[in-house]
Order: sequence, then structure tokens, then C-alpha cells
Amino acid sequence: MVINCNVEIYLFDEPLTNLDLRFRQIVLNELINQMTDDKIFIIVSHEIKKFDSLLIDFVILKNGKASFLFLYF
Repeated sequence: MVINCNVEIYLFDEPLTNLDLRFRQIVLNELINQMTDDKIFIIVSHEIKKFDSLLIDFVILKNGKASFLFLYF
């Protein structure tokens, strides 16, 4: 439902948790379809490998502090 909202900033907390493989791919495809230069997607997830091809910047938190920052241009 959130993906269908037309907003500038999207916040997802573990969007793939408890989804079977088919629905995971549907969610990922919808995220890809909605991504444009004028939108910001913040995705909190333990499954970094599932999102590494979609996102530009990564911040990894450890004990509440940013321990790694990856920037892809």
C-alpha cells in the first residue's frame, strides 16, 4: 500500500520479512518501478544483499552508531 502513495520520502522497515520468494520479488519490482530522482527511499533491513543492486547509499548501524557508509555514484 505504501508504494502506491505519491510522496517524496518512503520509509520501509524490513519490507521483505515474512514474505515468500514470489512476493519478495513483487515487492522488489514495485520498489524499482517507483524509484525516481525526486524520491528518497529509506529501507531498514538485515537483508542487505537483497537491496544492494537497488540503492545508492548505505549506512550500517552498529550499537546505534553509523559504522560504515557506502556511497555509490
